[in-house]
Amino acid sequence: MALSLGTGFTIVLSEHGDLYAFGTNRNGQLGLGTTEDRLLPALLDKVHVFAGENVASVSCGHSHTACVTNNDRLFVWGCGEQGQLGVENFTSVTDVTTFTDAPPATVVNTVTTASTNTPGALPLPLPGAYNVMRPVLVHRKSFNNAPVRMVACGKHHTLVLTKRGAVYSTGVNNKGQLGLNDTMSRRIFTEIDPVFFADNAITLIAAGNQHNMVLSAPSGALFAFGCNSWNQLGLGPRPPFAACAPVCIPTPVHPDSFGSAKPIFMDAGDGFSMVVTSDGALYGCGMNARCQLGLGDHACPPFMKRLGETGKFNGQRVRSVRCGSVHTLILTDDNTLWACGLATDPLCGTHAEVAGFVKVPARIRHARFHGNDVVVFAAGVSHSAAITSTGELYTWGAGVCYPRSNEFKFSALGHNNRHVQWLPRKVCTASLGGARVGGWHTIRHDILLAFVMVTHKRLGDRSVFQSVLWEIIHVVIAPVCAPNTLGGLQDLLGRLQ
Repeated sequence: MALSLGTGFTIVLSEHGDLYAFGTNRNGQLGLGTTEDRLLPALLDKVHVFAGENVASVSCGHSHTACVTNNDRLFVWGCGEQGQLGVENFTSVTDVTTFTDAPPATVVNTVTTASTNTPGALPLPLPGAYNVMRPVLVHRKSFNNAPVRMVACGKHHTLVLTKRGAVYSTGVNNKGQLGLNDTMSRRIFTEIDPVFFADNAITLIAAGNQHNMVLSAPSGALFAFGCNSWNQLGLGPRPPFAACAPVCIPTPVHPDSFGSAKPIFMDAGDGFSMVVTSDGALYGCGMNARCQLGLGDHACPPFMKRLGETGKFNGQRVRSVRCGSVHTLILTDDNTLWACGLATDPLCGTHAEVAGFVKVPARIRHARFHGNDVVVFAAGVSHSAAITSTGELYTWGAGVCYPRSNEFKFSALGHNNRHVQWLPRKVCTASLGGARVGGWHTIRHDILLAFVMVTHKRLGDRSVFQSVLWEIIHVVIAPVCAPNTLGGLQDLLGRLQ
């Protein structure tokens, strides 16, 4: 969440709570107030852009971006043509500032959306386009006055998770990806009926190209909805007449798919999904024509299939996973990054100009990151990126909107050139203002709590977090938590040990 990749652009969070953006910017998705593409990182200063609030996490879609601040507020910018920003009726700058309580934003190509009988409904295609050139604040009233915990951007839709456990969605809904029990697109955030989650408290959301997954960490209940053309929802084989039908409501993935373990982390890509379980195993389902599932073949399993047995990753347990368009990046407990998928595009970062596919996960050696551990990483459409324990940013890939284009008009790699980068290369620290990147340097206690809930007992002996876990809890959390809250956290860790 301290790093996110859109289609041909990159957004990264600095240790100071600012954002740096670079790459394509034709829809204002960099939030810089212009549509000028950037080869080098450009600063979105929190003082001038986010009313002085530190950014806590960021998420990128195809051509729009959203972030959550430390004050639990949601900012959005970029393309709003399909309603993915959740801000209604951009007819002028005045309308924007009326709907939000942010400073005025620069808006271009504004149109008035057609009215419908359904509140927030958006007829497609929209008779025009509008772009939000600078971040605007979505008022908390959009979420029933609840603080925002997390945002996840799909291709042309957006999901928001509040601290009350409610999930809201907006944007394109032709494949049921909004989870609202219909296929009518929306231009404002609409709550997904909690009945669909069977009273489970949702703690994590992930948005793919046209499908989503949401997770309840306490119970391990995993729900999926949206496009299922490639069985990317992991719901098992479907009758022929329903094989391509969208799944319009959150549907539980059968717990038996993961044996006796529980899902604790997941991500959604372009037609496929990956899940990490409590025993450190990795499962995948859906589109696999480019070997992005890492199963060693091109089969497209309709259910969650485990990637090998014990020892698949040199005996290490899987901690986290990120899905791109045609490749997958995986992080294990020893802070090693692995990759699988299409190799003819420079996405995996494992070899130079390799033909074919990386059929099973291949290790990206620590030497590629100057011997440092990887702690944050992201997989995009045409490029990949990682942040090391030293707060340095590395990128690789084509970094363009259309990876097979012969003419590179811009690059999302941040190296001040338009070259293809087959192996990870460090982005110059000076271009990032000399700051470290990654959000853990000044992390909020509730985000750390979520991190502990997800990763405790799975932190390897070499993990940069293992030796300081209790120190972080007592030094960072204790001063800002009420006594009963801290006691509850200690009790939680005691039960997890």
